Amino acid sequence: GSVFCSLSRNMSVESLKDLVLENRVPLAAVVAIGIAVVVKVLFFSARPRSPRKAGVVILHQFPSWKFGPNASPFCLRLQTFLNLSGIPYEVEEGLKMSKKDKQPWIEIDGEEMSDSGFIIEFLEKKHKPEISQGFSQTDLAIAHFIERMLSEHTYWAIVLNRWVDNRKLVNKYMLGLPAPVGFVVSTLVARRLRKASHAHGIGRHSHEEILQLVRADLTALSAFLGSKPFLLGDRVARVDCLAFGMLAQ
Repeated sequence: GSVFCSLSRNMSVESLKDLVLENRVPLAAVVAIGIAVVVKVLFFSARPRSPRKAGVVILHQFPSWKFGPNASPFCLRLQTFLNLSGIPYEVEEGLKMSKKDKQPWIEIDGEEMSDSGFIIEFLEKKHKPEISQGFSQTDLAIAHFIERMLSEHTYWAIVLNRWVDNRKLVNKYMLGLPAPVGFVVSTLVARRLRKASHAHGIGRHSHEEILQLVRADLTALSAFLGSKPFLLGDRVARVDCLAFGMLAQ
């Protein structure tokens, strides 16, 4: 998600022309160049700010979609944490990115913060919600390992499966853009994701090998959960929020 919006922010007519020339896209796609610029202005420009209330978190995240609460596991993670913590918040859906070119991000009492992990840590220190209390250091260490596996490994398999392997379905069900525009946008995103995943390392593997890796992640997560109601036992914890965000995809 953050890759898509970062790309869209920097989209230009010249970059779209390059795409058409490099990939020998059919002439019809040239028409999408002008439309895509309009889409950028309509969807990625700043929106008027609603009045801010003291102590209330303003959660900026991607719009909801037909297959679940949110197409971003990290947006869903943060909103789930806020719901379970009882922290007052309001949602502003859209594609406006944080200064780090990331979603979700929050505003609270004049401060801005991005990255769901950093945001949750900030809110834990500020509000000390019950969801974050009473766990042993061993529990917290295990939760840390699970969160890293999900966010730095499993996530990439989800992204590649969605944006690269099933790009046509993304065009149809997720972007909601006219066909020529959706084609150009999804092609740009897929190209950038291939490069990013290759730098990460997971993108150097074949499709079958990536499935093997993510299957091992999910098998390990299932084995650790076992018959427990939640990952750390009888009580929900912040790690469950991320697991839910990933599995809901």
